[in-house]
Amino acid sequence: ERQADELSARTVQMSEATDLHGPVSQEIVANALAELQAAFDSTHGGFGESPKFPPHGALALMFATLDTNDDEALEHIALTTLDAMAAGGVHDQVGGGFHRYSTDAAWFLPHFEKMLYDNAPLASAYVDAWKETGLERYRRVARRTYDWVLNEMCDPAGGFYSAQDADSEGEEGKFYVWTRQEVESVLGADDAEFFTRVTGFEEGGNFVDEATRQRTGSSIPHLAVTLDRLAEASSEDADSFVARFDRCALELYQHRDSRIHPHLDDKVLTGWNGSMIASLAHGGALLEEPRYLEAAKRAADFIANSMVADERLLRSYRKGVAHIAGYLEDYAAYILGLVKLFDVDGASRWLTEARRWADCMIRDFFDETNGGFFAASASHGELLVRAKDPFDQATPSGNGTAALALIRLARASGEHRDMEIAERTLLAFGGAMQRHARATEALILALHELGDELGDAQADVRSTVRASRDRIAPGGSVTLHVEVTAPNGWQLGGVDGSHPTSVVVAGSSVAEATVEQLATEDDVSDAFDVVVSFPTELVGPTTAIELTVGWQACGADRCLPEEQQTHAVEFVVEPA
Repeated sequence: ERQADELSARTVQMSEATDLHGPVSQEIVANALAELQAAFDSTHGGFGESPKFPPHGALALMFATLDTNDDEALEHIALTTLDAMAAGGVHDQVGGGFHRYSTDAAWFLPHFEKMLYDNAPLASAYVDAWKETGLERYRRVARRTYDWVLNEMCDPAGGFYSAQDADSEGEEGKFYVWTRQEVESVLGADDAEFFTRVTGFEEGGNFVDEATRQRTGSSIPHLAVTLDRLAEASSEDADSFVARFDRCALELYQHRDSRIHPHLDDKVLTGWNGSMIASLAHGGALLEEPRYLEAAKRAADFIANSMVADERLLRSYRKGVAHIAGYLEDYAAYILGLVKLFDVDGASRWLTEARRWADCMIRDFFDETNGGFFAASASHGELLVRAKDPFDQATPSGNGTAALALIRLARASGEHRDMEIAERTLLAFGGAMQRHARATEALILALHELGDELGDAQADVRSTVRASRDRIAPGGSVTLHVEVTAPNGWQLGGVDGSHPTSVVVAGSSVAEATVEQLATEDDVSDAFDVVVSFPTELVGPTTAIELTVGWQACGADRCLPEEQQTHAVEFVVEPA
């Protein structure tokens, strides 16, 4: 019980942290891209060591940057990563789509689960790569991924299922791996020799059981390099080579369908469906494939018709029953999908629906006092805390997705308030983006999208400290004069003085500190005298104290998140 109390208190304390706030600029985007370049695995593609997860956020950010800036280094990183994933075992070479992650650095041995939320942004990334380069290999992977979704992940009512498990018949990967004999029984000797050679089958199998580390006799189809490069290096005509490979893969796919399938997680989640709606609309438009766009429309209509109660979105649907109040990520991703549908389809009903749910999201989730969105609404009942999370997990953060959705909605509809709330959301997490770029890529993508339109949502509040002396004797004291000033049009103190400016003194050498707030003539500045005394046993040659000044600035129609600035003041210690 004591540990539970301590954990609860710490959770509340973390939820109230203000160090996530901070100013924002396009410099944050540049720093994030520099971090990606530093973390890039130039040998295998992707970032970092194993296990390797598909870097959705990084790819989206890089391709968004490449839309406006022809950066060859970024293009190399993005394309190398996509090529490595497309060639590896993490990509289902037979049936299309991507597994959850690779257990090794080379994208070879996957955890075989397939998630809707992985395949939506990955398909979009391959579409972006095709748009960027015109290379057919990227369009082929995107189409095979979308076709897998339409073939295997569609609920008859119109939504998309969530996932396929990794194991069947009690064994991970059994559904996806092959022996050479099985391939030959399906394809015949000539095609089997071709397919197993191209996809790296080994004597005794290349699939090693993750638990026992023993070879199983089966192989995971994978490629040494991308299929088109293998075709170019072969003695066959390149187009015939790829066509032959695809024909073999289709025959194996049809045979594989007779196996016992992994368990299908057939619930429909609003947020994950929103991501796939946006991806299919994007792919349908650029690949000129009406089937993809129609599937996106059908899913959007399904959510509007089957996953709404009491004028609010519901989160989950299965077998005719929808339940659980929607969370921030559900609203944000669905709005993003609707705006994308409006962009490519032009039908005003998508914009009307997006406006409807954006108003609901702002009403139920936005923090009017400090900016940013809570993950849960008040309708979720009594919670220990209503957290505001800026960090990406398996899916992009709700705040990053919400900011991006509102920016795009504002541009589509001309509604200034949407842009303002997006700006305030970014400001609420400026500190987090500066310190944790790899964990806040969804927010940074929204910041990049905002570009030079970042308006007057930032108040350039400044705090200054003046010391009455810079030398101190043991047992002596010093007076520090602190002033905080807001620019014209802003005032300090929050709404009706609800968040007064504060000064906190810290330092191991401080014996005592008293803080007196001084009267000021207006609301745009605050002043304090801080008297700090030092112990008689103080030793030098120098000592330092820290003053942390906290404030909240409010404009005519909104308040910005609370901010802090810490000043370090150093003194020379004189002999006693």
